[in-house]
Amino acid sequence: MISFIVKDGIWTISHINSDHNHEVAKPEERPFLRPGRKVTDVCGQVFTSMKDARIGPTKSFSYIANEVRGPENVRCTKKDVYNYLQRKKNETVEAGDAQSLLNHFKRKQGEDPNFSTQCNSTNIAE
Repeated sequence: MISFIVKDGIWTISHINSDHNHEVAKPEERPFLRPGRKVTDVCGQVFTSMKDARIGPTKSFSYIANEVRGPENVRCTKKDVYNYLQRKKNETVEAGDAQSLLNHFKRKQGEDPNFSTQCNSTNIAE
C-alpha cells in the first residue's frame, strides 16, 4: 500500500507498506478489464450478421464463445457486443430518418388530438 500527500499540485509518496501488497487483478481476470477488451473486426462482422438474422447479442456472444472454447477467449463481454451493435446502428442513421420521424409525429397528431410532441430541429444541409 502506498500513501500520498498532495501539496501545491505536487504528489509525494508519504508512506510505503510493502507487507500490504497484492495484485491489482488476477491474471485470469485481466482479459475482462477495459484495456484488454475489444470487439475485433471479425467478431464484429459475425455479430452484425447475426443481428441481421434477428439473433440477439447474448446468443451471438454465446456462439462466438463456443467457437473459441470459452468466454474468456472472446476478448469482449456481452455488454461490449451490445454497445458495438448500438454504435453500428447509430452510424447508419440517415438524414431522411429524422424527417420520417417528424412526418410520423404529424400524422399521429392528426389522428389523435391528445397526442403531443415537441421537436427542435435545425436544417444542417443549408
